Amino acid sequence: MNCALELPSFISFPQLKTLHLALVTFLDDDSTQKLLTSCPVLQELIILDCEWMNLKHIVVSIPTLKSFTIDDLPYFGSADELNGCEIKIDAANLTFLNYTGCLLNEIVLSNLPSLVNAHVCVPLLGKRQKEIAYRAVKVLRGLHSVKSMRMSTGTIEGSNPHVRCDEEDWNLKPVPNCFLSCLKSVNLHNFHGNYEEMCMLKYLLKNALVLERLNIFCSKSPSGDSKKQKEVVDQLDMVPRASTSCVIMFL
Repeated sequence: MNCALELPSFISFPQLKTLHLALVTFLDDDSTQKLLTSCPVLQELIILDCEWMNLKHIVVSIPTLKSFTIDDLPYFGSADELNGCEIKIDAANLTFLNYTGCLLNEIVLSNLPSLVNAHVCVPLLGKRQKEIAYRAVKVLRGLHSVKSMRMSTGTIEGSNPHVRCDEEDWNLKPVPNCFLSCLKSVNLHNFHGNYEEMCMLKYLLKNALVLERLNIFCSKSPSGDSKKQKEVVDQLDMVPRASTSCVIMFL
């Protein structure tokens, strides 16, 4: 149900391992932080369609946490209004992270050395494309130790052709460790060959030292025709590659 999460002055869940919160409004930083710190052995945390507008800064720092899902699509309000909440995730044993949302809240990833799987799904953006684009890049920087990552199209681009990312926006410094030591395979689905996608591909080829295979699944739209494919291949052939053994496949 849609409700405000009012908590007593003292709460303690010393044995709670799974916590799901859905369609609740967090009232303030203190009570929300108190809820998280009262679960010292929590292993799974899921937050679905909750309202963060009253919050400024929250830290999810639970050493036992292994799985964290945030579905932050705007159930309340507009998808174009940036919230002021910074959500910092500091969980040394986290192995699975799933974020779905418009990045209206700023996600800060810190100390995630055990991360194995990460899913990041950002829809095609609305009015605040540039600000959200920078937030998306910050999320990607924080995933430097992940072993398997899935990203949506909207994580890479916005829908307004007049406000777009350029190659400098993809110039992640320092280069994520996974690009240098362990990223071996990348699958890109629903590929159109647009500017933003090409920027990402060029960055991958220039920096992924051990990349072995790049699978590109083309869109069924007219932009996915053979002529466009040849143009993409010609552009990629001109890009200096960090990995000389990388094979690019169009599927």
